[in-house]
Amino acid sequence: MAGAGFQCLEAKGLFVFLAAFLTLILSLCSAANSQPVTIGVSGNNLDVLVSRFVAEATALSPGLQIRVSPTPRPAASVLNDLHAGALGLAIVPLTALRIPSGDALTQPWLYPDAQAVSQTLRSEAAALMSTDIERTGIYAVAYWHTAFSRFARVSPAPSLDSIRGSRVVVGPPGSQAAKVVTELGGNPVIFPSGEVATALLTGAIDSAVVPVDSQFEASRYVDVLRGFVAQPYQPVVTVVLVNKAVWNQLSFEAQLALSDAAKATASVATDMVVAQEGRFRPTVEGSGGMVAVLSSEELNAAQLASTRAWEQENRGGAGFQDQLATALVAARAPAPVAAAGNLPQVEHTVFFVTSRVLENRQDPRLAFSSKGELNRLSFGSAKVTLKSGRRHDSDLDKFSTVDSITHYSGVQEFAAALDAPREDLTLFIHGYYNLFTQAISRGAAIKQDMGVPGPVLVFSWPSEAGLLAYGADEAAIDIARENVRTFIETLDRTISLSRVSVVAHSLGARLLATYVDWADGRVELLQRPKFKHIVLPAADITTDSFRLVHGKLGRAAQKITIYTSENDNALNLSKKIHSKVPVGRPDKADELLILPGMESIDASDVDKSVSFVPFDLKSRHSYVFDKTGGMKDLSQLLAGHAPAARAGLTQQRRNADVYWKLSP
Repeated sequence: MAGAGFQCLEAKGLFVFLAAFLTLILSLCSAANSQPVTIGVSGNNLDVLVSRFVAEATALSPGLQIRVSPTPRPAASVLNDLHAGALGLAIVPLTALRIPSGDALTQPWLYPDAQAVSQTLRSEAAALMSTDIERTGIYAVAYWHTAFSRFARVSPAPSLDSIRGSRVVVGPPGSQAAKVVTELGGNPVIFPSGEVATALLTGAIDSAVVPVDSQFEASRYVDVLRGFVAQPYQPVVTVVLVNKAVWNQLSFEAQLALSDAAKATASVATDMVVAQEGRFRPTVEGSGGMVAVLSSEELNAAQLASTRAWEQENRGGAGFQDQLATALVAARAPAPVAAAGNLPQVEHTVFFVTSRVLENRQDPRLAFSSKGELNRLSFGSAKVTLKSGRRHDSDLDKFSTVDSITHYSGVQEFAAALDAPREDLTLFIHGYYNLFTQAISRGAAIKQDMGVPGPVLVFSWPSEAGLLAYGADEAAIDIARENVRTFIETLDRTISLSRVSVVAHSLGARLLATYVDWADGRVELLQRPKFKHIVLPAADITTDSFRLVHGKLGRAAQKITIYTSENDNALNLSKKIHSKVPVGRPDKADELLILPGMESIDASDVDKSVSFVPFDLKSRHSYVFDKTGGMKDLSQLLAGHAPAARAGLTQQRRNADVYWKLSP
């Protein structure tokens, strides 16, 4: 018995030792996998927002370690450290970047309220600004609207005329605020912030552009200034920036957590500004001051002065003028109203091949990151739920879930599952701004909304999905070229390409074109069957580049169709970046690409609304997937119907050339 007891104790001791050892190993792995990120901050009254951001990010990714610099520093110092890689993230005033597109978004007298700022910061104007920031070597993850500044005077009843001849305290010399004051006939002066109230009291100055932020109610401005203009003068915008090298070292879970947390904090910031605006008038009037509302004529005059100041600063630059015009459109447009949907809940299986890095086998949302792998493909299928209440144009992020993923061990197992129905296959190659789960959900929506009878296969390349900027996705296309070659060659060996219709959207068209360019004329591929159909909606490839591969596309497919729209916001961004006309967005009918052996469809009327839609929902870029006219036509096309037999298409002529006009 004593020996048995000893053996029991010995076994128990071994168990305890192994448990402790395992705990140690797990803790070391956890420490190794933790993602320390240092954040530098520059700006006033950001403590609440920064704390909220950190709490949100660590809640989404518990292993994420974040260290915030203890005290705010000058923006130039923070930006230098970010560029050098000493910081992973930086939170700084947008104006510190000194880029014209950023100045356009913070131009004085542009915005009537906080909602207008919020929607502009999610518009094409902000997307263009993100691209400009990327050119400096860093990336913008989110924009926070943190306050407004307002014009105010020591005497009551301020008006636009009261600026003329006044000495007005504004921001730093050469700022947009100072230039607009000059344009309105005022004399901008600079005082240290701690001395402004005293200067107003002593009569050294009689007007100021002051911040109305979380500290406004406790500031001396309330006691010194008697008259405020109701309309905001200028928004205070803070930008969350990342260093790309540091960013790439983070896990996908950490990247997604930081991005989602930064964007969630943007909503909190807007709510705080709206609350500040609600307290503004009672605070001023409670202290004996008054708030004057500019007439529409005065406000128009103010915006005209702001535009003149902008044009003088950027004289001769048509692109700069367009930046301000783009911001004005977003600021003035009505906010979108989401209509209720009534589509039922459905479930679909979507097959996929991806060149993304596999990071998490347990959580479908985190399965594949935005990082790419060379010469390595993952094969699988996903169960997707499209939720009830969805509309065709609903945000799929809110109305779909990827419930589970099946990983196939090899090509043969994958091909057997894919080809089990022995039906024609629809291959979807997504474009710019797609996470893996977003691409898979779009594949499920194509299956459901288009009534595609056979399997839907998604090829997902490592798009950053808006975590970073447009250029990051263009770079990812270069990485994916070899992989798409391997993928299509593998597909050809398992399923006849003559049964495959390819829908290559946006940048996906550019990726497909690189493959066709490579494959054309290769001896070993001469006898290979052609794709059943190549469909290129909103193709993000320049017309010059497309002309070079058009003949090769004709040799690769039995039919080719392009869809274009003059109202495509995402391709408008592409055009501004490259200074070239993309195939998918001609500016006018005579720019529409019409080539032999190809059907060209002008879908401009399908989604031509000028009302504001957030750019991050790919405004007017997905019209064949989320607008009734586009969906119906693509569905009939995939079913094999010729253009003349498809409802909604009318034949048009441009000289001797024929194209088709699609109605809503």
